[in-house]
Amino acid sequence: MICKRLFFLLLICFSFTTVKAQESFEKGSFLINAGAGFGNYGYYGFFSGLNFPLHASAELGINEYLSVGPQFGLSTYSYNYFSTYNYRYTFLRFGGKAVFHYLPLAKELGIDGIDTEKLDFFVALNASFETSRYTSDNPYSGNITTFSSRLPIGLSAGFRYYMTKNLGAYIESGAGLNAILNFGITLKLK
Repeated sequence: MICKRLFFLLLICFSFTTVKAQESFEKGSFLINAGAGFGNYGYYGFFSGLNFPLHASAELGINEYLSVGPQFGLSTYSYNYFSTYNYRYTFLRFGGKAVFHYLPLAKELGIDGIDTEKLDFFVALNASFETSRYTSDNPYSGNITTFSSRLPIGLSAGFRYYMTKNLGAYIESGAGLNAILNFGITLKLK
């Protein structure tokens, strides 16, 4: 249901094509990102239902190439073992990210033909604290609830496309995220 609504919102957003002459990212830019994702790293099995991790982040441009900010993620899914035993995993992640926006550098190096007003390609270093909860109703091991935590760190890459001066859509994939592929909307406040 959330995926259908997000897809419909993105479809409406892509119908807007006017963008004022301004770089998609610059010093002082303040971006708010929110969206969903597909899949998790390192967890296998037959899942009941679909897993759509939710995530949000903010970025503040400290120069024309680099932004930093917090990020948050929530993911939960159920595993059903031969329709007999139910297992549930819930992950809560919060941390920070440093993002390198490389289109301004490409433009400075004389690479022409890139619309830097609408496009923003980036790579990011993600560092987070993740806490997880696992529950099971398996009678052989007893009803279990366990908690654990870890510190995932990794690199990701992605791009944004701005439909208007302040509204864009993005896709990001890589390690250190709460999903294998994240997508969503970006609101540019400055």
